[in-house]
Amino acid sequence: MLHWTRRYDDVLTNNSAYMKTQLRALQLFLMILLGSSVATAQSPPIYPSPDHEINHDAVITGKITISPESDVLSGTIAKLSRVVAGSPDTYVAVSYALSDQNGNFSLTGQSGVVYRIEYIFPTDGFTAKSSNPSGSFTATAGNQTAPDGGISLERVQNTITHCNVTEKQLTDWSATIPVAKAVQLNSQAVLKKVAVFSSTQVAHPLIDVHATTASTIRSLKIGADIALDGPGYSDQLESLKTFANTPAAQNINLAAGQQLTYYDISSAQSAVTVISPVPAEYQGSGTVDFSADAFASKTITTNGGNTSSSEQTYAAAGVCLTYIYDIDPLPVKLISFQAQYSESQVNLLWKTASETNSDHFQVQRSNDAKSWSVIGAVNAGAESKAVLSYTFSDAAPVPGINYYRLKMIDQDASFTYSGIRSADTELSQLISFYPNPASDYLQIDQAAPAIAHLSVINLNGTEVYSVNEPVSGSLIDIKNFQSGIYLVKFQLKNGTLATHKMVKK
Repeated sequence: MLHWTRRYDDVLTNNSAYMKTQLRALQLFLMILLGSSVATAQSPPIYPSPDHEINHDAVITGKITISPESDVLSGTIAKLSRVVAGSPDTYVAVSYALSDQNGNFSLTGQSGVVYRIEYIFPTDGFTAKSSNPSGSFTATAGNQTAPDGGISLERVQNTITHCNVTEKQLTDWSATIPVAKAVQLNSQAVLKKVAVFSSTQVAHPLIDVHATTASTIRSLKIGADIALDGPGYSDQLESLKTFANTPAAQNINLAAGQQLTYYDISSAQSAVTVISPVPAEYQGSGTVDFSADAFASKTITTNGGNTSSSEQTYAAAGVCLTYIYDIDPLPVKLISFQAQYSESQVNLLWKTASETNSDHFQVQRSNDAKSWSVIGAVNAGAESKAVLSYTFSDAAPVPGINYYRLKMIDQDASFTYSGIRSADTELSQLISFYPNPASDYLQIDQAAPAIAHLSVINLNGTEVYSVNEPVSGSLIDIKNFQSGIYLVKFQLKNGTLATHKMVKK
């Protein structure tokens, strides 16, 4: 039996016949209830004014993480909305983004404007640990970090979720989105259903609307259609922005030669399809492959005059599979997994909160996150309710980006995989600081634009200094540090962790 539900993010972007019918019915009800004055009420203003008529100067970045596993989630939506103060406050959607394969997202807005961020993710598999939507904040020019650094999610018990996302690219395009199948470690768990969460983002860096002669635009809708197909699944997401609509209050009236310019236009859609019973293509090991096709979409209707618009349409698509079981399928509960480059080797560190019938961890490495080789194994704790810590060192990483994952194998040979971690040996070597040893200041040198976060930690494990996105030449005041050895930890924007020793004289 196929159960189907759908969520649209913005009524203004919804062009479905169903929603039109509902809105007409609501309008008729209000007219009957309140009288004919409803018919003359103002329609919503022409979108997207006043948020897009000048180029955006604020970039808000963040990450979607899974706690306590310290994993990341791709293919989910971050939505930036302007806060309009009132009783109650109202919100105008300004920018949308999909999280990439490292869980990162980037939104654009205007400095000096108050915003909030709402996150749309597969709720069958996760609940929000941090606020959703975020608290209100005022954007500043340049780069800044989203409130709380993004959002932290927690796995819903009895589920396993895997996601993948395409890169944002110029339409029209076709792609395959392979999503890893879930393999439960607990052989007693019975798979009940799979929830398919699909997402799309459409972006236009610049849209020009130009009138050769005086004219009225009665309808202008620009975006993309994204078709997704997989085993037992098919859907088409239409993501549009509406600049004008047929009511007179929404028309755009242009004088001869007038040109309108809109910047940083984006939109997004998500949908959920629940599949039960689960087809064989979703079971076993390997991937479930979804085909994605993106096509630019534009509707422009004028009432007299000659009018045209020009734009470039970019789109991305994501798919998440949430496997839902009758009991928890993961007897090994991984609460953290990190890859840190230090002293010419990559150190892997992970912790588990509980283990049932666990046998060992197989450590795997890849240079493309597709083809994997086994580089070692670590015995597991078998039965434990306490927090257990594990380490493994890769003494011979390849030049460039190294990807790592754990294959967590149970005593009955069932297994599942951890999330993927990466370490960039070449970029890590470019990041440096001097002098070392030092007495008063440390200066950050080279590759600073790649640094998302820097922290200094003493040998007791206490963080004594931290800063987000330090620039090249930044100075760290260490005059008040006690003499001794410290660790300077760099978290790079590609997810790599690099650690260097520092001596305070």
